[in-house]
Order: sequence, then C-alpha cells, then structure tokens
Amino acid sequence: MISSKKMVSYCVSKFAAAGFLFFLFFLIVFFSSDMKMYQTVEGVSNHVLWTFIFGYGILASIFIDWLIKKYSVTQLKTKIELYAVAGFAIFLLFGLSMYTVIAGTVGIFCALIFYLGTVLSTHSRIFKYIFAIVVPITLFVLISRDYTIKKNWKALQKDNHLITSMDDKRSRLRQ
Repeated sequence: MISSKKMVSYCVSKFAAAGFLFFLFFLIVFFSSDMKMYQTVEGVSNHVLWTFIFGYGILASIFIDWLIKKYSVTQLKTKIELYAVAGFAIFLLFGLSMYTVIAGTVGIFCALIFYLGTVLSTHSRIFKYIFAIVVPITLFVLISRDYTIKKNWKALQKDNHLITSMDDKRSRLRQ
C-alpha cells in the first residue's frame, strides 16, 4: 500500500509536469505575440488547452506509470515511446488527416515535455512546488485579468455613432 504522503507527492509531480508544459506554452505564445498580454491571454485561455494539458496529460501519465509498473519497464526508451504514443494517439480520435498528423506531432512534442517535467519534479522539490502550485495560480490570475481596459479613454455617444479618443502622453509629446 502506498502511503498518503507518497501519493500526494506523486500527484503534485503530475501537476508540476502539467504546469511546466503550460508555462512553456504560455512563454511561446507571449513571445510570438510580441509580448502583448491581450493576444497571449486570448491564446492560452482556451479551456480545451487546459483540459488537454491538465486533464488528458495527467491521466495519460498516470496510465503510462501503471503500464510501466505492471510490466516492470525499466528502459528509458520505452517510457519515452509510451509518452510519444499518448501524445499522438489522442488526435487519432478526430480521424486521420494532414491536420491530425500535425496536431499529433505537436502532441508528441508536448508529451515529451510533460515527461521531462515529471522527471524534473522527482529530482527537485522546488521545481515540483513552483510548477504545481505557484505557476498555475499565477497564470490563472494573469489570464483572468482584462487587458482591454485603456486609461484616459474618452467616448462620446451621439444619435447614430460613437466617437472615441484616448489621451496618450506619447502623442502629445510628438505634436
């Protein structure tokens, strides 16, 4: 029987791996959007993405661990292959097309990053708790903010139209 302390540590390591993958995805979207928070939040606030990473990713990893334990797998190559299969296989549920092959390839890459996160979380308690707790909460708070609010925004509504302007210090300096 597994002790409750080991079970909690095991679950936290799975959440750390998911948090690590989600953090890397957040960084990719952030830098590819020229560090604009509105585009970043729009890119990473998709519930399907959260479900794939924190739902499917964790469940697939637990299933892989069960297979590894059941069949006494010790080779790193086999573990990596299982993660790659899990990363690709989920997209086959949508049929076989060029899009599912591309999505499956991305899924393999993400699954391998997830596996790396599980390995890193077993070797570092700091990594484990930062990516299992701090990073997901921080990203959730960032995502829940509204980045469309503008300061000094002025709107004048007339009968059939709306006139808006923004008092921008930079524009006053150029004049």
